[in-house]
Amino acid sequence: IAVADGISNSPYAAWAAKTLLKAVQKQAIHAPSVYDLAVLQTELTLQLTQYKQLGASSTLALISKPAHQYVINIQHLGDSRVYLYRHDLQQWACLTQDHNFLEQLRDEGKLQDGIEYASFYSALMHYFCADPEHEVPNIPPQKEYLTPHDTLLICSDGLHDVLHASD
Repeated sequence: IAVADGISNSPYAAWAAKTLLKAVQKQAIHAPSVYDLAVLQTELTLQLTQYKQLGASSTLALISKPAHQYVINIQHLGDSRVYLYRHDLQQWACLTQDHNFLEQLRDEGKLQDGIEYASFYSALMHYFCADPEHEVPNIPPQKEYLTPHDTLLICSDGLHDVLHASD
């Protein structure tokens, strides 16, 4: 299962998202339990640069399932997200973390509570881009263990302001 979200301030954003999903589909034929993000990046670049659409960018969140019934692999780049609802706890949890400067500062303990930070810090650090020089990081997949009644929500960044981990 995959969701791609074109980055709105990039040219041809919708085309980038569709092309990225087609690249995921192409890899899915081989039924991988882990996708190669570098191959997805290369495929996006090959497809869009032939139409002179350099700079088209997209984020991606995908879930793949290895052989075990209640294990999933989560891979993502950018700010597309995967949420988990645990029915027994009646609680949502965000399983992914945005790849932006704000999250990096949070990880380094450099953010202060109660302070509003400039929108620049929300800028994405990692995403897919139709550019032969663009590289994506080799981020290992995140393994999650589910219970039979868990629900997953995979979405673009559009639900972030509505759905928080504490809701």
